[in-house]
Amino acid sequence: MEPLINPNEVVDLVIAVLAIPILLRVVRLRPHREAPFFSLGYGFMLCALVVTILEGLIWPDLLNDAEHAFYAASGVAFLVAVIRMPGPPAYSEHDTP
Repeated sequence: MEPLINPNEVVDLVIAVLAIPILLRVVRLRPHREAPFFSLGYGFMLCALVVTILEGLIWPDLLNDAEHAFYAASGVAFLVAVIRMPGPPAYSEHDTP
């Protein structure tokens, strides 16, 4: 059986890994209370990308389930981050928007 690795999946992983230093810099420069959850979501997404490539090589059924679990966990982490984001600033009657 020939390995089933899609080149697009490898490119996705490379781009995601190359974006890590940029994201780390943004998190350091502008720390917010939701930042850990965005970071966790991104980490789960990276795990899903790695597992996607591995499933073409070994244990396709098990790793496909793991891939979907990582994407689900990523979605939950991003949802928590968005919920924790502060709302827009409140304006008083004397302020002009």
